[in-house]
Amino acid sequence: MDNPEENAYALFRRVSTNYKQSLSTANSYFIQNSASSTSIYAVRAKKDYTVVLVMTDKEGGDELYLYTDVDSDLKLGDYFTRDEVTYFIYEKVKIIKEEDYKKFKVLECNVTVNLLYSAYFLGTTRSAKDNGLSNSIYVESNVNPMLILPTNDDIHSGISVTIANQNWSVIEQDINTITGISYLTLKRGVNIISPETAAIIGDADLGNYVNTEISLTTENGYFKCDSSQVRLIRKAATEIVIKFISSGTYNYSIKKDSEIVSKTIEIKGVV
Repeated sequence: MDNPEENAYALFRRVSTNYKQSLSTANSYFIQNSASSTSIYAVRAKKDYTVVLVMTDKEGGDELYLYTDVDSDLKLGDYFTRDEVTYFIYEKVKIIKEEDYKKFKVLECNVTVNLLYSAYFLGTTRSAKDNGLSNSIYVESNVNPMLILPTNDDIHSGISVTIANQNWSVIEQDINTITGISYLTLKRGVNIISPETAAIIGDADLGNYVNTEISLTTENGYFKCDSSQVRLIRKAATEIVIKFISSGTYNYSIKKDSEIVSKTIEIKGVV
């Protein structure tokens, strides 16, 4: 209802504001109410969101556009699940009026790295789950595939990783193109370590060097360390492979006979 004491300028400003709010609501109405609206569960936020997911113009169903409300806290690097399939947000798409909604590009995860991290493996063939090529990582002999995933401290250049029971070396890492997303170039096989620096840990923790892959026997993949200088390379039910990126003495714990066992290891500098 009009306010009789309202001057013409105040009336115009109020009507304009209401119009903009109504227009914004109409522009974002499709997120909650269209045929493409769907529910996802965001891993970081630990809650459900209603979004719109549609395929991009790229051939195959492994890349999608995600539309979400403008006040949504979804962001780059977020993992989410839908119908038991894992995705992650890897790019923000600029739109003309971001006050109405947000738009992202997402990738469907088709591999698990070191039994821990969901990621997108780009080989010679497309490998989205929907087209029946789940975990298919066929790569021609002259092609170095790419692995894309949210950046983390465990997966980086210079290490070896296991994907679908195959070993790969990470030979390059791009973390600058999109902040928070790693583009990793892979090569078949593991990084070779010289006999002088290689070490397999048994009861004695001797002869271990910086950036040496160290194998530890444990139960249920259990491993704890009090330092940020350790990197997890691979993880399995009865063994993990780690390396330390600086010299020093470190405390860690593993599990043996269902009990937590604390140990100390000395890491030497490069020989």
